[in-house]
Amino acid sequence: MQEAINKIQRELEYPITEVKWDQSYYDVTFDPLEKIHYFYVPREGTVPEIVKLRNFCHSYLAEKVNPLFSAIVVEYDEALPERVFESIIWPIFCVSRAWFADGLMYELCPDDAKEWMRAKVEAVRAAFSDGGVQANLRDALEIALIVAEAKDLCGERVEVTGKSRDFVDAFIEVNPRNATVEGLEALNAKLLKLAGDFDVELVFNKKMNMHVWRCKGASMG
Repeated sequence: MQEAINKIQRELEYPITEVKWDQSYYDVTFDPLEKIHYFYVPREGTVPEIVKLRNFCHSYLAEKVNPLFSAIVVEYDEALPERVFESIIWPIFCVSRAWFADGLMYELCPDDAKEWMRAKVEAVRAAFSDGGVQANLRDALEIALIVAEAKDLCGERVEVTGKSRDFVDAFIEVNPRNATVEGLEALNAKLLKLAGDFDVELVFNKKMNMHVWRCKGASMG
């Protein structure tokens, strides 16, 4: 795996800054103005190699395909409540980009990626062993991402119910092995329709000199 990390890191043009934060999970983003990749890691513990590779995959796609595979830059209607943006729109843009980064990760290190995924799959199976789980949108999306990857990238079948199953179908309909901004837009459109009937499009922001997401419409409840 280290060889794959080194290989993809050599392909990157822009610097990486690791930021320790108080959250228990890992995150990644790209500042398209400053041209810096940020890897967010918990203050305690060692970062697993598979997480490093996943972050580098986000960074690679951000540089080689489109910044939106790591950066999340969204314009939205001022009438849209902040709580709706934070609880629905933001989680979708966070998770959708991972579908393609993980597709690249499986291509680079299929055996390690599958081993990492199997542990996640077992956790999902345990959670659904009683017939379902109560989850917020971000959790439902994360579950759907795991199940979709298990099916599409690992060839394993996992049964889920409710909204997560609808999200799984949305992921499966978009090829994770072909990272294009059109594919990312299509996936975001599918997920946003399922979550709250929102519309999304790519628009060019002159000030930033790049395309960004624009969300509009939909249920405010």
